[in-house]
Amino acid sequence: MSKIAAEGGVPVVHGGRSLDQTPPFYVDADNRGEARQAVEYLISTGRHRIATITGALDMHVGVSRYLGYREAMALAGLADNRVAHGDFSEASGVSAMGSLLDSYPDLDAVFVASDAMAAGALTELRSRGLAVPEDVAVVGFNDIVTAQHTQPALTTVRQPNEALGREMTRMLVRLINGDEPTSRILPTELIIRDSA
Repeated sequence: MSKIAAEGGVPVVHGGRSLDQTPPFYVDADNRGEARQAVEYLISTGRHRIATITGALDMHVGVSRYLGYREAMALAGLADNRVAHGDFSEASGVSAMGSLLDSYPDLDAVFVASDAMAAGALTELRSRGLAVPEDVAVVGFNDIVTAQHTQPALTTVRQPNEALGREMTRMLVRLINGDEPTSRILPTELIIRDSA
């Protein structure tokens, strides 16, 4: 039975992956690798007490970005226990940043699994009188439009949204034509602004 038949005979290309099963054909961004690179960047700027605010850990993207943080910290021989969990919303970023500061007042950086949560983290840091990046550096993920307009502008990971869409379309056309394309993971880019 072909992979297409397993999908009910309808050609399907998935955007991303799920935790419970990997779809036969998907296009995804390198969430794990770029999260690792973002944390490595923080380390290269002299930060060593780096926290993370995870996304929802019932989603592949949330788990991948958390694992990237842990890998970078482990490779640098740094503790990876400064962790708070969010749900990708701005409000959860505020709450998680507050929890981190209460538990780890000496933290000097935070890698946040989405820009919306990072915007919330910036709000909480400001409310506590902490300067970014002087006291705490912040890196987000996604490079949404808001990232350019936060105070300070957010260092973040840019996902290749247009390339993801183009690749999904190419794969779908190949499936319709009877070919079986190879799933792809596309590279992302670290965009350095003022927050880190």
